[in-house]
Amino acid sequence: MVPVDYFVLHQKLGPAITRFCLPVCRKYHINQTCFDVLMFLANNGEEYNTARDLCAVRGIKPGLASVAVETLIQRVGTDMQTVATEMEKICCYAEERD
Repeated sequence: MVPVDYFVLHQKLGPAITRFCLPVCRKYHINQTCFDVLMFLANNGEEYNTARDLCAVRGIKPGLASVAVETLIQRVGTDMQTVATEMEKICCYAEERD
């Protein structure tokens, strides 16, 4: 495939993926970015589990990632832990609370 084929594929699949995710987003009152963060953590939780990893690997802007993580903590009950290092780092683990 040439690069333009990937662009066309993305244009066709983007709306389909959004329609597929919409019921889940409505159920938990989250937006698409929060859903993307949650799926990223579910698929890459062992290897990539910091907000910095989320921005680097998934390409989500740091401000949007921060808002999405806070939203997930409040609405979905995702367990987030803060680790004290040189700078504060948030390690994200997608685990459901009781």
